[in-house]
Amino acid sequence: MEVSPLSVILVKSDSKGDRLLFRYPFQTQKNNEPSNKSRKNPYTLPTVEDTLQSTVPTNTAINKETLMGYTDEVLSSLFAVKMELCNRKFELKVNDVRFVSHPTLLYRNTKDDEDVSGIMLVNMVFALHALASHSVVKCYHDLSKRMGIVLRYEERRCGYVSEQTQLMTSVHDDGYTNGPSSVFQIILEKCSVANDIKKMYDDLCTTGKSLPIYGVLIMYHKYNRRFF
Repeated sequence: MEVSPLSVILVKSDSKGDRLLFRYPFQTQKNNEPSNKSRKNPYTLPTVEDTLQSTVPTNTAINKETLMGYTDEVLSSLFAVKMELCNRKFELKVNDVRFVSHPTLLYRNTKDDEDVSGIMLVNMVFALHALASHSVVKCYHDLSKRMGIVLRYEERRCGYVSEQTQLMTSVHDDGYTNGPSSVFQIILEKCSVANDIKKMYDDLCTTGKSLPIYGVLIMYHKYNRRFF
């Protein structure tokens, strides 16, 4: 059971700021819940209640083998790491969850007058059981590293990451009027990278024994070339 990930989280950071772009699995809002309960205005200042609600959970964050209790803002703050922590293993244990990733820096292959640096951090984070074995943690770190290599290559080749992150960011911005609960579902319908994350999560949960070679296989079949 400890082999399967609890969640896969994609975070970006650039000159425009930090943002959690996508997470899977995600919860959808029930029909009988008021839509304005979790709606936030991006231009309002945080209140004391908002700050308290955004803190890291102090107890269990696992429910039915999925990650619970972490807001998008908290996850974005945790994983939009500083440049000094990029291109190396990142590991963080919080209560009963262990997060592991390999933050990757890439250079945008697109012209954007508002982004003078041209540098973007992408971080694909796997949330695991805190008691996951060292070998399992090592495999997930390796997978995050390999996926970073893929994204960096595709950005250099055709600006794929810039196009996908812009699309996801636009959906998040529009989500303030459509209801936050629908944002990730819309991203899943529109963005190929979100579909890849979903498929990767589903495959890892059903064929966890193939985890050590999963990163190689997904890159070979998807891009039909070797990167390392």
